[in-house]
Amino acid sequence: MPYRPFHTIRERKSLGSGGVAPRPGPCYACLVAGATTQTPAAVFLTGGTGFLGRRLLVRLTQDGRNVLALVRKNSRRTARGWLSEYRKRDAEAASRIRLLTGDITSPEIFDDQASRARVLSEAVHIIHCAAATHLAVERRVAFDTNVGGSKAILDLAAELPNLERVLHVSAGAVAGDHRGRFSESMLLAGQRYQDRYAETKMLAERKVRAAMGKLPITVVRPSHIVGRSDTGEVERVDGFYHLLLFLLKFSSLPAPLRFLPVAPGGHKSRIDVVPVDFVVDAMVHLLTDPAAEGRTLHLTDPFALTVREFLDLAADRLGFVGPVVDIPGRPLGRMFRSGPMAGVRAVLDQAMNLPPELLAGLARPGILDTTEAERLLRPAGLRPPPLAEYFDHLVDYTRNKLI
Repeated sequence: MPYRPFHTIRERKSLGSGGVAPRPGPCYACLVAGATTQTPAAVFLTGGTGFLGRRLLVRLTQDGRNVLALVRKNSRRTARGWLSEYRKRDAEAASRIRLLTGDITSPEIFDDQASRARVLSEAVHIIHCAAATHLAVERRVAFDTNVGGSKAILDLAAELPNLERVLHVSAGAVAGDHRGRFSESMLLAGQRYQDRYAETKMLAERKVRAAMGKLPITVVRPSHIVGRSDTGEVERVDGFYHLLLFLLKFSSLPAPLRFLPVAPGGHKSRIDVVPVDFVVDAMVHLLTDPAAEGRTLHLTDPFALTVREFLDLAADRLGFVGPVVDIPGRPLGRMFRSGPMAGVRAVLDQAMNLPPELLAGLARPGILDTTEAERLLRPAGLRPPPLAEYFDHLVDYTRNKLI
């Protein structure tokens, strides 16, 4: 069955002493009402127009929290359109959102001093989601956004007089090609990177973790985020969904052709995904958990499927013949990058919409250890669901909405 999200603040209150224990931290109802401070307490959120950011906006405001959401000037119209639609669904929650214009690649961040002053006076929490995430992003753009942007947020956090927490969204991709178990305390372990996104997220996290002694910081490392576990809903074709589209096209071929002979990476690489609803619930919980301060936590499935297990699952659910041979993923990747394979790369990329570098980005040779994350999240009833439980929802949404 799909992942069941943690209770909202209103639901937890109705549970009484027999329900789930309330989150530690400040009483937001009191803060928003002004019972303990003259100005409303707010969450300052970057990346609010993105896939994860929008769902955080909904969850935070439905929990009764005010949110100051930073949007770039060229994204403001899109953000206003989304906010207008949100008002139609929940006018009370939408009224708690204030859009501020700015850019994290600028040291000043904000386009006007009034926005900066508002954040300094109202923000008690920062959630930094904004990032350049495309695997083929230009190096300068990736560095300015992921590394320079994180430094700008740290500088802003140091100025907040009422700061209680900075929640920095890193990525499981910082583990790179590390083999074996990658603990939550590890960062530099001799790993290498095949894309600029992972490399610059590592550099950004390095700066953030260096500031933990001065600021109340929590770092979360989600693995590849996919749609909701109950609906499969996602906004764009990216990452894992390229692979799903390929498998759906493959499964529609005539029966004799529906045979996938090899599993690149076999049982030595893992397809590490996590549904967005779990990530949102975990982040909101950790934002006010005192035990999470100074921690780095993996938000991922501790039992992520190997490539072979994933392809066997897909073959069973989609009706094609699964792989019979495991082949090492790294030599295959080198082969695809060679000159003689240019034609094959073009077919995969253009005809099948499956960029060869996608598999390198999705399949991880190591295991992300989740010991600390489980210790903090399980008492709150939070755990990532196994992919097999919600795979059909991802497939149905892809088939009905994305093709």
